Amino acid sequence: MTLLRGFEDNEYWPEYGTFLVRDSVPHETVRPRVDPLLAEYAVDSQPCGSVARGGDGWLDGTATDRHHAVRLELHDGPPGPDAGDWAEVVETPMVSGGAVGLTMVTGGPGRDPFRLGGPGLYRVRFARRLADEGDEYRLQFWPVDAPPEPPRWVKRSAALVEKGNPGWREALGSPAMDLHAVVYAAASESSASTEDIVAWAVEHRRSASWLDEPSPDDLSEIAGQLGVAAPVTRGDLLPLLVAAGLLAAEGDPPRYRVTTPPRPAWEALRLPAERVKTMRHQDARSRYCAAASDLVALVLWAGEGRTTVTVGWLADRLGTSPAVVRDIIGYAVSVRLFEPVEPPDAADVEVALVVRSREPRRETPPPPMPKPATMPPPSRPARATEAGRDVRIIQRLATRAASAHRDRTPPPPPPAGAPPRAGVVGYGGQLIVWRDGAPVVLARWPGVQVSQALQTRVGTVLIGGGQTALVRPDGDLRLLASNTHYRAAVDPAGGLLAFVESHVGRRSWARLHLIDLANGDRTTMPTAEEHEFLGVIGVYDGVVHVRGDHMAERTWRWRPGTDPEPLPYAVRHVDAYTGMLLADDGEPGRMLIDAAGGIRRVAAGPRTLLAPGAGHFYSWTQRPTALALVPVGAPAEVVTVALPDGSDTGNAAYRGPAWEDPHHVLVPAEHGRNRLGVPLVRVDVRTGAVEGIALPAEATHRPLLVEPLP
Repeated sequence: MTLLRGFEDNEYWPEYGTFLVRDSVPHETVRPRVDPLLAEYAVDSQPCGSVARGGDGWLDGTATDRHHAVRLELHDGPPGPDAGDWAEVVETPMVSGGAVGLTMVTGGPGRDPFRLGGPGLYRVRFARRLADEGDEYRLQFWPVDAPPEPPRWVKRSAALVEKGNPGWREALGSPAMDLHAVVYAAASESSASTEDIVAWAVEHRRSASWLDEPSPDDLSEIAGQLGVAAPVTRGDLLPLLVAAGLLAAEGDPPRYRVTTPPRPAWEALRLPAERVKTMRHQDARSRYCAAASDLVALVLWAGEGRTTVTVGWLADRLGTSPAVVRDIIGYAVSVRLFEPVEPPDAADVEVALVVRSREPRRETPPPPMPKPATMPPPSRPARATEAGRDVRIIQRLATRAASAHRDRTPPPPPPAGAPPRAGVVGYGGQLIVWRDGAPVVLARWPGVQVSQALQTRVGTVLIGGGQTALVRPDGDLRLLASNTHYRAAVDPAGGLLAFVESHVGRRSWARLHLIDLANGDRTTMPTAEEHEFLGVIGVYDGVVHVRGDHMAERTWRWRPGTDPEPLPYAVRHVDAYTGMLLADDGEPGRMLIDAAGGIRRVAAGPRTLLAPGAGHFYSWTQRPTALALVPVGAPAEVVTVALPDGSDTGNAAYRGPAWEDPHHVLVPAEHGRNRLGVPLVRVDVRTGAVEGIALPAEATHRPLLVEPLP
């Protein structure tokens, strides 16, 4: 069969020990129908299984926390057998919308889309082996017809069922098992003397008297059961570990080496029944958890073409024995991955396995608040003691609760206002705009938590999950770039988009791009040095201001067609209405720099921001919730604009208020409704007048406001 195309990433660094491929298609596509339990995280089984699993729009596999080399290939049919020197090989079906990409558990859709064919079923041969640095992976994709052939584990680097957890760490505690680990690390020629143990301890920031320190835990009862003296010092734990079978001692003076204990702790010791039950469960989990995940994936894919299977057929697919499969089924039933079933003794007898979906979380309701009347205020001040201070705190809370209890009458609702001019984004990735006064879901970006939305002259730019997309007025969603920073900027005319493309790996880099949204032309800022971090500050009159570190201590000004100019001050903000810069140079106060380069120093705190139009500084206050405005030319004149209780003014870098113009700011509610009973208000900062704005259900919970053009 023919190799159609390939993709390589030599710096892939996964997280949580999970190699992960997800669909990169940014909009819903017509997919083949498969079992709904093949959706990601639909079943409460361990991610990755023993090697890898595939499902509806995803594939995960085991990984380590370091850089890896990955190659993706698309073939027009099954490639020839090629297990070679690959340590692990699995073949599994996968549903895709037509493009996939490497990603992380918290990374959303796959980045750097690798184009397959159209939406459909694919078979993936997942192969992994050790390399000089990290691991090497190869994933070969080819299209298949429905129903797909179920997965097959072709090659393993270790047995499907692990050794298990003999319970000794739980029985002896961490200090004893840490000493066990030190013996293993200090061993030369497979054994270690006490001198070797002390030398290793000193080398790793422990004291020379480490073994003479008191034993941290009281293990006298366990020592008596094992027939050794109760340990007094840390060194006395060595004979205890020998008696448990975790170490062997040879010679005089003794040298210690790590051994496998002949019996688990619950058999060697007399322990409470409940503790034994916990140990046995932990042992079963360590043995069968990954294997049960493989079994779930196999049964779900087999369900497309068969209703029952035999233990022998399962064993052949999993690459193990029927006896092991029966044990795995027993464990999977005990942890509620399958409906109750008794595995047959004979390998050729059919058994019906029914996979259970993930059980919903049961939220524990909060305890009811005490009635305020039970804690009346004291008749005299409490004494200045610890208990007295506690009494005063409780009484103060009780008085506050009583006041809230009396004030149950909600305020009248504010007058209704016009909808947000540029629209909102729901928490599920829905872009909502208003047309003829009615909300319309213009587009959906499923699976992406949008962190910024910008109005432009040609549509709305959405940024999230390391990707940047443009939604045109007709609802067409097009991916503009991958591996992008979570913040971008649009020029006031709405035609230029500045964003940063970045990569974190063995050699991290960042590049600043400016896109003409009308024709797609892209210009990249030239750099004389390799930057690991760049961030867009703002765009005005075709000039981009960019920072070179997270704290914006190094900033540049760049006009396409020229080299970037380093600035002697740190730019914090660019006003979209005037081009005014807010900057710091290490001196008291802040700098205001106009478009002509004129500088004036103003008295302003480091946390204040520049309001649109550059006429005021502003900041958000709590208790009471308010907007504080300070005229740029009169720092002593502070104007406080009250906001409804329950307003969300928290992290404005993500979800929070948005300025519609220099005189109006939109403020969402923190938990769907503020004190006025509405999810969003428009505040006139000149008069303090408040309007309530109704939102559709998709956007009531912490909506992301689209930042409008001036």
